[in-house]
Amino acid sequence: MAYDQWARGREQFNTLTREGILEARRLFAAAIERDPRFARALGQLANTYVAEQDLQYTPRRADVTRAAVELAKRAVAIDPVDSQLRWVLSRTLLWDSQYEEAIAEMRTVLQRDPDFANGHAFMTQILTFAGRAEDALPHIERALRMEVYHPFWYYGVRGNALFMLGRYEEAVADYRRALERNANSIFSRRHLASALGHLGRISEAEWEIAELETQIGRPFEFTDVDLFIFYVAPSYRDRLIEGLRKAGLR
Repeated sequence: MAYDQWARGREQFNTLTREGILEARRLFAAAIERDPRFARALGQLANTYVAEQDLQYTPRRADVTRAAVELAKRAVAIDPVDSQLRWVLSRTLLWDSQYEEAIAEMRTVLQRDPDFANGHAFMTQILTFAGRAEDALPHIERALRMEVYHPFWYYGVRGNALFMLGRYEEAVADYRRALERNANSIFSRRHLASALGHLGRISEAEWEIAELETQIGRPFEFTDVDLFIFYVAPSYRDRLIEGLRKAGLR
């Protein structure tokens, strides 16, 4: 049954491993083949493409993100009141560099469903990438209050906002919390190394870079930043690069 394939796909997706995401993609596609109007399966299929890039298993590709946007739009057209589907649409729009559209979509969701914790957490990520870290913080604070058993990425997105505001000690604490819950978070480890570089804690930063390189299986390079990170404000990107330079990356 389509539902069973979707449920198994969710289990695989929640492993957050590349293998799990690829298997989830296969299962969601199979569910859609059985039921082409299965909105949740369409949305989750779209989510596998951005998650694979967000978790940095593969570089960002315009053709993939645009295809994900179209899948998410199909899902929302079938079920326009499902907050989770609109969250996925906003996520795909962000990865397609449609920042204002992503913000507008998430704002619509939160007006309709103000207690949607994942929506507030994701609004933090969008606003920070859009160069508005100060505006982002109230959303993640609200999400953390609402969702007692929150996922690791809540700490990652709060750490990112704090990092871009120059609040490095607080950012370090949040990145470490994220890594305690998911040691494979490349985003949190890279930003942690940069924050430690800004703080002059070079030996700690070097250790994090070594761990990062073990994770990706090769030397980390500055060009990797632009493959995976897309800050609108040049000063945000520069802050990340500067911290990595201070950490000893060349």
